Amino acid sequence: MKPVNYHKSFEYDASALKFSGIWLEATKKQPLWHRIYSIVILGLFIYPINFLTLVEWYFSINDVKMFASMSHLVMECYMAQFKAMVMIRQKRECDRLITMMNDDYFQPRNPDEMNIVLKEVLNQYGVLKRYTSFIGMGAVFLIIVFPVYIGSNLTPIRTWYPFDIHLTPLLFKIVFVHQSIAVWTIGIVNVFGEFVITGFLNFTGLQFDLLSFRIEHMTKYTGDELKEIVLNHRRILE
Repeated sequence: MKPVNYHKSFEYDASALKFSGIWLEATKKQPLWHRIYSIVILGLFIYPINFLTLVEWYFSINDVKMFASMSHLVMECYMAQFKAMVMIRQKRECDRLITMMNDDYFQPRNPDEMNIVLKEVLNQYGVLKRYTSFIGMGAVFLIIVFPVYIGSNLTPIRTWYPFDIHLTPLLFKIVFVHQSIAVWTIGIVNVFGEFVITGFLNFTGLQFDLLSFRIEHMTKYTGDELKEIVLNHRRILE
């Protein structure tokens, strides 16, 4: 029986997160160019936009409607920043978890177990990821293109600047492009970063389903079989 490549469920997520400066390919070392790119995308796009948005949020505190409408935006921006920091700092642990998934110990052992894996990992979770990524990144795309569509002098999100962004058309275009890249990057971190975390949880749940299936179909409750069940449970929790 051909082994299941659990890594495939993370390949698209890892590729998308590269654009946000996060390297999650366990089998390849992060190249120098991507380290530099990570510093640029985080230090010149995500962090500045988050700070400027927070300042704008603070200045709108007297406008209850504006303050409330911006609250969700500020939380989303800083949630992406926090996720990026955690994934970068915990890269070794993420690499260990992703590498461990293809261990022979976690592979299905018969056709019935293979059906469980195909149903939960390759079908249900795959469909959920496709729909969620389409909705999430579609919303980010609309945030960026809406000001262009209505032909206004608005930027994708409300942020504070220490200068007049409408001073010249070129300056406004630079600010608009800078915000667009930052917003798109933040959206990628929030959407595909969640896929990485839920992928780990989904894999853990799948292994418990396989363990439950093995317990239900045990024919002899010998000491060796019970020991194997206990060891399987502990291995999953590791």
